[in-house]
Amino acid sequence: MTDIKLKGHKGLQTYSTHVSGELVGVVSEFEAKKHKVKVWQPALQPNTYPTVESVSYRLEDLKSGTIQVYRVAEGV
Repeated sequence: MTDIKLKGHKGLQTYSTHVSGELVGVVSEFEAKKHKVKVWQPALQPNTYPTVESVSYRLEDLKSGTIQVYRVAEGV
């Protein structure tokens, strides 16, 4: 993910998220009906012990930026 901006709804509330720079994660789930990707990524809180968090993104909520997904080759 590179310089992404997401804006959408969660329940009755709206949300907006901005991730500046590059961010690398591992896709753990994909829901085709909801266009939702669940990703394991490094925690974004500064000045904390490095941890991994599970975050979900709706691809329909992407307003700007790029998301690239690579698939691991099996049997190589």
